[in-house]
Amino acid sequence: MTTIGVEIYAHTTESKLPDPKQDELVAIFYSIYPKGNYEKIRGIIVKAGRENGSFKEHANPKDHLKPHLQKVSDILIARDELTMIKLFVLVAICYDVDILWGHETQKYSIEYIRQRSAEKRF
Repeated sequence: MTTIGVEIYAHTTESKLPDPKQDELVAIFYSIYPKGNYEKIRGIIVKAGRENGSFKEHANPKDHLKPHLQKVSDILIARDELTMIKLFVLVAICYDVDILWGHETQKYSIEYIRQRSAEKRF
């Protein structure tokens, strides 16, 4: 059985919880435990070109993240939020994931991704 743990980051303002109707996803973090393999695969899907956050226009997010991420297997850089969501779905399909898990994943992370997908008509 293959499992995947998921967490998301959406930038918001005014110290409020992110609102899926207006706050885009900036990063999706995942850990995959493939069936028959005890080594987990950790990855990040990040949107390039953030203007008012950690990633500046034309900067390479990999360079910014590298010192902080010693055990990350994959860093995927998407040009926009819809591409991030599509990459996450592709990762789940490629690893034939059976179970999604995480801290209130169904209520927050996966539901947020679902709502943002609907906003983008995906």
